[in-house]
Amino acid sequence: MRRLRSIALIAFAVQVGLAQKSPILLDDEQYEFVERLRILDTAKSQVLFPVYPQGRHEIHSLLEAQGGVQAERFRAKNNDVLESKKSVKPVAKHFYQSPAIFYEVNRPALKLRVNPILHFAMGSSDRSDDPLWLNQRGIEIRAAIDDRFYLQTRVLETQAGLPGYIRDYVDAYEAIPGQGLYKPFSSSLFGVDQGYDYLNGDGQLGIALSEHVDISIGHGKHFIGSGMRSLLLSDFADNYTYLRLNTQVWKLRYTNIYAELTADSPLASRGFGLLPKKYMTAHHLGFQIGSDLYLGLFESVVFSRNNQFEFQYLNPIILYRIIEQKLGSPDNVLLGLDMRIDLLPRTSWYGQIVFDELQVSRLFDGSQWWGNKFATQMGVKHMDLLGVSNLDVQIEWNRARPFIYSHIDSSATYTHAAQELAHPLGAHFDELLFRLTYRPMASVRLQLYQLQARVAGTNAEDNVGSDPRLSNVSRYSEFGVGFFDLGHERLSITRLTASYEWKPGLYVETEIQHRQRDELSEFLWSLGLRWNMTQRIQLF
Repeated sequence: MRRLRSIALIAFAVQVGLAQKSPILLDDEQYEFVERLRILDTAKSQVLFPVYPQGRHEIHSLLEAQGGVQAERFRAKNNDVLESKKSVKPVAKHFYQSPAIFYEVNRPALKLRVNPILHFAMGSSDRSDDPLWLNQRGIEIRAAIDDRFYLQTRVLETQAGLPGYIRDYVDAYEAIPGQGLYKPFSSSLFGVDQGYDYLNGDGQLGIALSEHVDISIGHGKHFIGSGMRSLLLSDFADNYTYLRLNTQVWKLRYTNIYAELTADSPLASRGFGLLPKKYMTAHHLGFQIGSDLYLGLFESVVFSRNNQFEFQYLNPIILYRIIEQKLGSPDNVLLGLDMRIDLLPRTSWYGQIVFDELQVSRLFDGSQWWGNKFATQMGVKHMDLLGVSNLDVQIEWNRARPFIYSHIDSSATYTHAAQELAHPLGAHFDELLFRLTYRPMASVRLQLYQLQARVAGTNAEDNVGSDPRLSNVSRYSEFGVGFFDLGHERLSITRLTASYEWKPGLYVETEIQHRQRDELSEFLWSLGLRWNMTQRIQLF
């Protein structure tokens, strides 16, 4: 009998792993809660790798071991993996059978979840006569078929009146951060004269090849690391088409990403032809050592070819630098390392280092050669600060050398659609970030961000190495390239938000923010309502 019971439990676990590898959306604030549980989990009941998006199955064991109201809210939103309370009174018998799912189907061969998306906000900025305004509608659908295939899609239509500093970015690069093609928008009803209208979406189709291996093709983005920022690969840029292979066994996770990017903004062609293509391949190996130490090794290459993919980069295990040298190619290879260590109670330390190019012989000779391009990150997270329940703090420092992520031309820069693939400040900066989060009750979240940074900015006469989009051939010097040789600008951002989750997935929230870059200051506020949508935070 015990043997039969063990076999049944193993079979159930395999079914969960196969059926529900569908990911939690990359920008979902549920990750904040999951990371909190991971740090507080002294038993280390589940190995969670800082590679996002993560599948729902990855957090199954962790959530099953946790209790509390907030954990129940998480279960409600992910009820295709974790059993949650059913609605006492479903709406019209078919809707909201579970508290956080608008419509669901549960059949032996099909699990289907459908949620509408709405996000409406209004506010003002002292840099514009136009109001801040956001009107976003969409739908999210996810499904699992035959306990092996999974699919997920989200489509969003947006009209927005943006803060001044984001409009400055749009004017400079013809790109809205995180978005693709856009067009001007105005509304006499809401008093918007200089707004933007854009349509975007993400989605993927995946196949669970086994309990430990899955492959997916999709349109979206990724994030690697434990920090608020990633120096390896972040979610700042627009979505891109990718093929991803995930292998997770024992305490190892190996991720391969093959992506098609564009060198320019979608507006660059002006409708007269296809945008130039470039490609990225990346692999990341994560290893959990014991219960407290995690190490990850990252490598990526960005390249372009005339009307073809470089098939030698399909090799999932070879070092890309070896291929690059054999080809005699000018491709842009990055090498990186990320780590996380949980030594003190309720505390997690983390960091990253990434190399674009490095000559050790020139690193310590005092020449300050421009080609030694690297970036570093150090950070710490601490839960229940000063013994106050649900008061969490995170402090992070990032620094990037001049010209990192750049290349001789846009065909191999570490960018996509004129947006950074790593840190939103680009390169040649020092940054200190502080985040304080407090949940006095399960439905209320108060959050404070504070950013202080020094940035090299832009220079009309010299390429100071702060913008990866610029060719590094135009660099201002070969040697003597240090930090802020030609001056710097001060950047300061303070952002405070308060949100109330009235029903699962339905939030009322307000935000105030002050941003100052040298003498240019902007104060803004907004009040909004969002349903099944996460607010995108733009700190740059």
